[in-house]
Amino acid sequence: MEPVITRKIRNPSNKLVCSLWRKVEKVPKSTDVSLYMLPAIKQCILSIFKTQKTVLEATFKDREPLSTNEFYNQYYKEKEIPFHVVNGVKHILETELGADLSRLSNKDDFAQNLSFFWDFDSLADVSIVISLEKFFSIKIEDSEAESMHTIDDIVYFVTNKLNKA
Repeated sequence: MEPVITRKIRNPSNKLVCSLWRKVEKVPKSTDVSLYMLPAIKQCILSIFKTQKTVLEATFKDREPLSTNEFYNQYYKEKEIPFHVVNGVKHILETELGADLSRLSNKDDFAQNLSFFWDFDSLADVSIVISLEKFFSIKIEDSEAESMHTIDDIVYFVTNKLNKA
């Protein structure tokens, strides 16, 4: 068997693609990635992003996009939830899930209609919890995190934690 000749990948965008591929495909960092593999890896990543976008579109079809202010006014203003909580939660979700959540509803449920996010990134829930803890300077126990399923659950949980502080 001939040895595969690899060249060091120096291009930053190619390094990012390889990093994403390793994460998605659960490939150890120690695995050598040769330049000839890049097109296939890029195609794999594009396919994943297209699938996520397709599922997201299907989930949110028939919903009008809302700005953060409109989202807040529609779901939380009358309940006297602080704007910064809603804004922070929504920002964290969009950042950690890497998705446009402008058509999100307060009743959207990560155990049901949004569960597809976990198919694309099995550690996204952990990232969300860590980001919530850092952003709001709160501590979230595992049992508390497991009980949060809807956007409402997350917003009310953070609001209650902040009120107790």
